Amino acid sequence: MTNFRTLFSLPTNPPNIILNGPDPGLGLSEGEADLDVQVAGMVAPKATIDLVVSETTLTAQGTDLSSFYIIDNNLAPVMSLSFGACEAGLGTAGNNFFNKLWEQAAAEGITVFVSAG
Repeated sequence: MTNFRTLFSLPTNPPNIILNGPDPGLGLSEGEADLDVQVAGMVAPKATIDLVVSETTLTAQGTDLSSFYIIDNNLAPVMSLSFGACEAGLGTAGNNFFNKLWEQAAAEGITVFVSAG
């Protein structure tokens, strides 16, 4: 991330990495998460960027656990999630989970941006 910020003449401002549980190590999702942090830091170069990292479990995706952590702890006023899934594939339970999660975020004053497309 330092190289990215240097390349675009952005001030040094490393993100805060917050582990929610065990460190999942490097995986397929890291590139997407890095891109999210880089773009957020480019749009708001002096902002505090928190990257919450959660290990996927047998019952929950790491990205879902990170979203829940951010909202449950009212961590930031703005949240971005570029990982997504088609609503039709989520089913009733999955859609209810995300509807309630985003409603809770809104109730806490958190603006949530989620990928689409």
